[in-house]
Amino acid sequence: MNKNKKLLFVLLSILFLIAPLGIAAFSPTGSTATTDSAIPAAEYDFVNRREPISVLVYNEYSDNAGGGEYEYTMTALLSEYGYTMEYDNLTDHTQLESVIDDYDVLLLIEQEDSTFAQMDAVASEWNGFISGWVDDGGIVICMDHFSAVESDYHPTARILNGTGLMSIYNSTPRTGESVTITDSFDPLAFGVSAWTGPSGTSSFDTPDGNEVFGTGGQTVVAHRYFGFGHVVMLGFDMYSTDPNPTTVLANAVRLTRLAVFDNSHAQIYDPYSGYNTFATHIQENFGFAIATMNTWNPSMIESCEVLVAGNNYLTVIPFNTSEVDFVSDFVASGGGLLIFSEIWWYGNCTDPLLTRFGYERNQTAGYAADTDDNERLGAQPFYGPENIANHSATIGVSSVQMYGSTAFTTIPDDATPLIWADTDGTAGWNMSSIFSVDNSGYSLATSKHHGAGRIVTIADGSMFHDTDGDTDGGIDFFDLSNEEFASSVMVWLSAAGIPEKTVLFEQSHSPFFTLNGNMDAARLLSFNGFNIRWTSHFSAELINEASVIVNFEGSNNYTTPEKEVLYNFVANGGGLFMLCDHTSYNVQTNDIISEFGMVVDDTSYLIDEDDGWVDSFPNGSYVAYDFDSMSLHPIMNGVRRIEIDRGCGFASIGSGTALVTTDTDGTSFWYTGAAASGVPVIAATSYNLGRVVVLPDLNFFSNGDSDTDDYEHLYDSDNDVFIVNAFYWLIENRAPVVEVVFPNGGELLNATQYIEWTAVDPNGDEMSFDVYLSDNNGSDWSLLTSGLTVLQYEWNTTLHDDGNSYMILVEASDGVLSGQDTSDNPFELDNFAGGPIPGLPLDPTLLLIIAGAVVVVIVILVLVMKRKK
Repeated sequence: MNKNKKLLFVLLSILFLIAPLGIAAFSPTGSTATTDSAIPAAEYDFVNRREPISVLVYNEYSDNAGGGEYEYTMTALLSEYGYTMEYDNLTDHTQLESVIDDYDVLLLIEQEDSTFAQMDAVASEWNGFISGWVDDGGIVICMDHFSAVESDYHPTARILNGTGLMSIYNSTPRTGESVTITDSFDPLAFGVSAWTGPSGTSSFDTPDGNEVFGTGGQTVVAHRYFGFGHVVMLGFDMYSTDPNPTTVLANAVRLTRLAVFDNSHAQIYDPYSGYNTFATHIQENFGFAIATMNTWNPSMIESCEVLVAGNNYLTVIPFNTSEVDFVSDFVASGGGLLIFSEIWWYGNCTDPLLTRFGYERNQTAGYAADTDDNERLGAQPFYGPENIANHSATIGVSSVQMYGSTAFTTIPDDATPLIWADTDGTAGWNMSSIFSVDNSGYSLATSKHHGAGRIVTIADGSMFHDTDGDTDGGIDFFDLSNEEFASSVMVWLSAAGIPEKTVLFEQSHSPFFTLNGNMDAARLLSFNGFNIRWTSHFSAELINEASVIVNFEGSNNYTTPEKEVLYNFVANGGGLFMLCDHTSYNVQTNDIISEFGMVVDDTSYLIDEDDGWVDSFPNGSYVAYDFDSMSLHPIMNGVRRIEIDRGCGFASIGSGTALVTTDTDGTSFWYTGAAASGVPVIAATSYNLGRVVVLPDLNFFSNGDSDTDDYEHLYDSDNDVFIVNAFYWLIENRAPVVEVVFPNGGELLNATQYIEWTAVDPNGDEMSFDVYLSDNNGSDWSLLTSGLTVLQYEWNTTLHDDGNSYMILVEASDGVLSGQDTSDNPFELDNFAGGPIPGLPLDPTLLLIIAGAVVVVIVILVLVMKRKK
């Protein structure tokens, strides 16, 4: 009996010692998944370009004959708005839901040939989705007129009524009557005067939105802020055109790029006084709608792209805490903010905004001055290239001039100085004619990201002013490059909300064209979210900081080490856009692109018998290529026509794709006379992880107008659409590439091992990794661990049975896309001598613990046996 008790005691002791080990061994193990904090590359959309503005024209029942409302409306709009607008026609209302997300504006031409029943059917079809599209930022513009005939009695407005976008009733004819401005601060009214209603003018009543123009106690033009979007009702049909209604229509399209100038804090300058030139300039040249906010209006701010916050001099009304909170949230969610500051108490208005974002200014009455770079006793210093950053907000800016500005004594760590004071001991504060040198290198203008949005701060509210502060015969806005600075700042701010990718214009080898001759192309890219930089010296550092390199053919070849930098840049996921041309304008390019399997035939340029013009054939060198000459490639999405000025083609594109080719109908030739049927004109290719586009036409980006049609090359046909698409494709988010390194097949593993892999993301995104295991040659997989951010995983192989059919799978994710790789072949686990006890892991650590337990038991037995004796 005692012997059995002793044996039972021994067994229980052993069980007690090893039980926790068994529990640990049989319990599921593995790392807890971590939260994915990766910030992936932008999923740039080849359809939803931010410029050119895209308009869908609904003309199913409109008068589409020559001399009808459709022709007059589009002619008037294009003449006023400019060529940075693309439009398509919608002739079947049932198709709207499938295409509406591809457009910024839905323009409802007056549906003269419709009936009430037809318009009600349209409204019924659209009612389920159109308000959501507007609420997300879309713009609906409705044009209509009055007639006694039912089919003409404001039929188009029934679409607004039936979809809940705006209620329109009590229409009245107003042809020949005076139409006056009811709200001159609404964006539809900027740049517009009163007019006499042309044929087709009508007025109406509406409880919705803002009356902008009216007559006889009724509304002629109504504007409703609708979520992040807008609804506009125009009581005219453009049958008879007038400059003022034309501007109103253009302003309605410009709502896609709304700039709100805050005047709710008694600012001294607004778009009608002080900043009129500034506002007019960005309206006419860059498609901004201009609104003046006289009372604090969160809805107006929410629907804008850029908020301009200025200063006040006489009555100081600083932004209060709730307003600062709102502005901060507006920027963080993707808005643009321009903050002007000033000396002394003149800048108190915007101080709360500056402080919220991490800025402090010199608040004294002393203004920033310079002893050798100034006008008017230092009150108006000027800053040259050595004081100006390389940034999208300074495109085209060689020098600027300020007037009585302050400077920022503190800027946040993540701010980028755009303009700064001299550091040579000449910069200082000027106060009551006492000059003290103590502001060396202080920032006078900066850029900053805040959440998804962007901020620009300028320490001078007068540099964009309408007056002539330095009495040099020109207003401050046009002093030096102030105008270009204002333009570039507003363009960069307008792209807030788009994750930024850098485009570097690489100009180190005497290019035939530089950024200065292609500023409109640079700003087109800036509008679409890219940060533009440029360099006149070869810099591997700047190249590797960029996402895309732009290279114009130059007169000096790149060295072999320089070409290796370019090749490695592309191989690691970068984009390269190269422009060249015929004969001597291509030597440099071929020397580079041969690495990608591409060769340009530079012996001559291409001509075409029936698609070339400017010069008469056989010199038809300005060639238009239509859709039949284009490939089905993402870059060509929405591109229906391309115009090339004396461009050449390719002798070889290797494994690349010909995006555009010459005609194959016998009408295309080289200028030398040789046939040029089906010759690639533009090509794209991939190179390891990167991408390349080559365009053999140096004029394509330029501001020139070789065909004298008043459209520069950039905006001829769909050239601009092509450019934006090409750059989106070059930086398009691609899946990470991962490769399992160990175990990769054939290994015999036991104990604890490190699973290892390599991974790279073509866009440089942060990655996270999940690791999977298969014990049946890859037929099934189970998760080992997830959410890793390192390239290895410590794996306890003893937690698995022995076997020779194991494989590893590693999946890498950038937060949007993922890539994976598996072991090339199975590997073996062997941890258990004589075969494993099912489910019992015996790794070395566990064996040591068990051995220790056995020793303890033996000691106990020995002690027991001695006591017995």
